[in-house]
Amino acid sequence: MPPKRKTATGKTAQPTKKARSSSKKPSAVDPVKMRSEWFCKYKDQDGDVISPEGCQSFFQDIGVPLDSIQPIVIGWKFNASRMG
Repeated sequence: MPPKRKTATGKTAQPTKKARSSSKKPSAVDPVKMRSEWFCKYKDQDGDVISPEGCQSFFQDIGVPLDSIQPIVIGWKFNASRMG
């Protein structure tokens, strides 16, 4: 493997790990707000729960088949007390 080229100042051309991590911009999307909007979109109109129909609509919108393990994992990650 050939050696890395050096710039005129004698440093390597790639930024350091610290420089790369500090160049990331903070996310403009608030994850709490996003989850709240998702919940309001799919919740039952009569209460503060997502009905089975709302779950089915949510999984269809995100492209997850209902006959796979993925809905169970998503429910677990969302700390759902029960499903269905």
